[in-house]
Amino acid sequence: MVFFIDQLKRVKGKAMAIRIATEDEVREILNCSIDVFKEATVGVVETAEQAMSMREPFLLSEGYYLVFVEDEHILGWIGICEAFDLYSNEVVGYLSEWYVEKEHRNKGIGKLLFQEALHRLKQDGLKKVQLNVFAHNRMKKYYEKLGFQDVAILMEKKIDENDLSD
Repeated sequence: MVFFIDQLKRVKGKAMAIRIATEDEVREILNCSIDVFKEATVGVVETAEQAMSMREPFLLSEGYYLVFVEDEHILGWIGICEAFDLYSNEVVGYLSEWYVEKEHRNKGIGKLLFQEALHRLKQDGLKKVQLNVFAHNRMKKYYEKLGFQDVAILMEKKIDENDLSD
């Protein structure tokens, strides 16, 4: 089912749709791993191997990508799966990845992908959705605008010699 297809059929003569990614489209998304994860992690992820290891739990789950396509070109995608939330002790929806190509941002594509993801998660009986965002990712404010709230904050500190002395 494509929830927004009626709204997206043709805009300025171009065919548009939000749908589940095909195998070829998933490969195309995976080929963008390093660039997407460098941006999303604000430079923490630096190699394709790191990006793939971050994606591995999603790829091994029953998750899937929704893609926003225009004339068969992917302009954006969102990864959706279910996850067990240890804090609430329940299964929740999880957005593993949410990306819009740079030249197509600020056109509402990300919000349409998000709305479609929420629609599908609600159809599956889920009542909450979560995502992970790196502290300095500029999208955090956008997620908050959509209603996301901080649940837990992971903090780290490098251990140096000064920590080991009195």
